[in-house]
Amino acid sequence: MRQEMSDSGAFWSNRARDVLILLLAAITVALLATRGYLLALVPALLILGFLVLNRHMALAYYLIVALVPCGSFRSLGTPHSLLRLHWMLGGALILLLALHCLPRKAIREELKSKLWPWLGLFLVVSLISALFSRYSATAFKHVALFGSACLFIGVTMIFVSEHGFRKTLPAVIVVTVSLSALLCVIGYFFSVPFFAEKTAMGAFKRGTGTSPDPNNMSLMIIFALPFAFYYLVNARTLLRRALAGAAIFINLLAIITTYSRGGALVLALMMIGLLLEYRRRLQPISACSSPCSPCLRYPSRCRLRQATQTV
Repeated sequence: MRQEMSDSGAFWSNRARDVLILLLAAITVALLATRGYLLALVPALLILGFLVLNRHMALAYYLIVALVPCGSFRSLGTPHSLLRLHWMLGGALILLLALHCLPRKAIREELKSKLWPWLGLFLVVSLISALFSRYSATAFKHVALFGSACLFIGVTMIFVSEHGFRKTLPAVIVVTVSLSALLCVIGYFFSVPFFAEKTAMGAFKRGTGTSPDPNNMSLMIIFALPFAFYYLVNARTLLRRALAGAAIFINLLAIITTYSRGGALVLALMMIGLLLEYRRRLQPISACSSPCSPCLRYPSRCRLRQATQTV
């Protein structure tokens, strides 16, 4: 089914296509007559992007995943702007889903899972709890976020093939998180305000990368590290192994700059689990000295942060 969706042809009738072309031309001419004449390129670019996504619908999904670590740079304009890239891509994905997938009965087979009843039960309980919560606004916000997460799970089951789930998706996660971690390191050591922040007391500077806060950055790194270790162990070429090792080193160095205490605890447990899992396939020197050397100084730096911030 996914192969048919990715290779699907044009879905507009001739009449609908003609109406769309006339509407696009009218909007473009109208924008050319204003001071913001450069915006006349936007309708054509949106249509072009939509046509590309129509041809390769999984691309919109991977772009949304790539934007997850970039929480501080997803909005167009102000940080609280309603024009957000991941929302626009999600809307395009839902529209493509309605045009291509809903008319097909095979979509029911793609969404079959024993997990849905439990997710639905949790959603109902959360909704009831929100109705009686003293902080209803925050409660309903998180219920909505959980609902969007369930929707994203369904989109994943529909659009991502088994090969994409095993190969493409982990690669996208490792690359995007590692790039954010690299910016986090640069922001911390070179005092770039876009990728680092000072604490309220001003005694510490914490790396944020492209995430909205340091703790979120550490969460992203912890989620991506197991995939990077898998690439390191199972790489078939020296170049891929070197890239995976570099990604691990950058991510470990970045998580140190976040000074996240929760991240330190989870990282320590995860490193123990990874070393136990791959103990037979990693050489002792490369496994303990190169990727894990930043961890040896991590607890002491976290204690230093705790001591300076505790009154």
